[in-house]
Amino acid sequence: MAEWISVFCRTPVEPDPAALHRVLDDLDLAAAAGVRHGLPDLRVETARDAGASIDVHYRADGRPIQLSTLVGREAAGQVTETLAELPLESKEAGVLLVREHLNMCVQVINIELDAAAEGDLGTVLGTVLGAELAYAIAEDGDGLVWLFDREWISPADRTTPVWTHPD
Repeated sequence: MAEWISVFCRTPVEPDPAALHRVLDDLDLAAAAGVRHGLPDLRVETARDAGASIDVHYRADGRPIQLSTLVGREAAGQVTETLAELPLESKEAGVLLVREHLNMCVQVINIELDAAAEGDLGTVLGTVLGAELAYAIAEDGDGLVWLFDREWISPADRTTPVWTHPD
């Protein structure tokens, strides 16, 4: 089973494996995820399947975090699908901000996380790492982060969602 974090960017970015590795190196894992041993298996590299994807290996025995970049028609298609999930008649400030942002997006970066063992330390760590990558990309690409198809987060204020999708 997979979980997704998506970054909707108004400015195109080219995720660079070395730069993303530095983002994760700078992360205080003890504070963020309760991990005190660092990430001895951390590798960030262009995916073997080519295309515009990056694999982030953070544990020896698990699937990597996978980043894929959509532009052009593919990005427009995901933006259209995402707009359709917003409440049509809502005048709520957060919904309006998300709708306005989506209408100006030129790129979407999807981050796929392995969520096979909910509560497993590796899954928790993957979620923390995936979110950090998303925030870094959003900062570079004037983006908003959509966490798990539920919360819209601005990298400028990670603690207060711009809008939360009702269940």
